[in-house]
Amino acid sequence: MSSVVATYVGVRLQQFRYLKGEPAAYESSPGVKRYFCGTCGSPMAYAGGRWPGEVHLFHGTLADPAQWPPTGHAYVTEQLPWFEVSDHLPRYDVTASGTAKPSRVGPRT
Repeated sequence: MSSVVATYVGVRLQQFRYLKGEPAAYESSPGVKRYFCGTCGSPMAYAGGRWPGEVHLFHGTLADPAQWPPTGHAYVTEQLPWFEVSDHLPRYDVTASGTAKPSRVGPRT
């Protein structure tokens, strides 16, 4: 996938199920499984050892993505210099899960 941003919704596996069928999957690196539509190839989700018991769904695959507003931005150290998001959510240098502390709140100054 090539995109300036990718948005995900992390959910507990116990609270999630596919409504129709099951996606195809492959292990992209040790401990990371990526799920995609077996018909068209669209990426759908990923799961990894870093987030045990969770699956991370591509926001655009949800029936009503507005139900899942963003809560922060992860991996901002990889952000392209010409791209900025103007909200005032916390920014994390790497992952936003667990006990991670934000490196800043809001856009770069």
